[in-house]
Amino acid sequence: MEYFMFAIYLLLVFCLLIGASTKEKKWFGITSVSLAVVFFIGTLVIKYNIGFFQANSYGSDREDLVILGEWVLPFFIAFCVSLLILIDYRFFNLMKGKSPSKKWIVGSVAVFCNLVYLVFGYLLLFFIGFFYFPFAP
Repeated sequence: MEYFMFAIYLLLVFCLLIGASTKEKKWFGITSVSLAVVFFIGTLVIKYNIGFFQANSYGSDREDLVILGEWVLPFFIAFCVSLLILIDYRFFNLMKGKSPSKKWIVGSVAVFCNLVYLVFGYLLLFFIGFFYFPFAP
């Protein structure tokens, strides 16, 4: 699950960087990739420390999932925030050379996309939290 989140995040960032200037690609690309690499390495270290890769470890204990979840949830929120910043930056760049009436249209689409993004982000946050943290005994 963590690796899927890692891959989807990088795929979305690289798709959003298509057509960006080299300066924008450097800033957003380096920031996003470094955040993703820290997440990936940290996940591997935590899984190694809790014994996830041992041959006799078939299923994980709930405590192990909680330890991993304490690492995954903050990075999920950081991924969502950085992706939202990149999406908004692309929308604002799109609005630069437009007439005032087209700026309103692009701005309205940006606000709608932000609202949809936040709703799906909260929904995914619930599912990730439900996956890693036990809510019932």
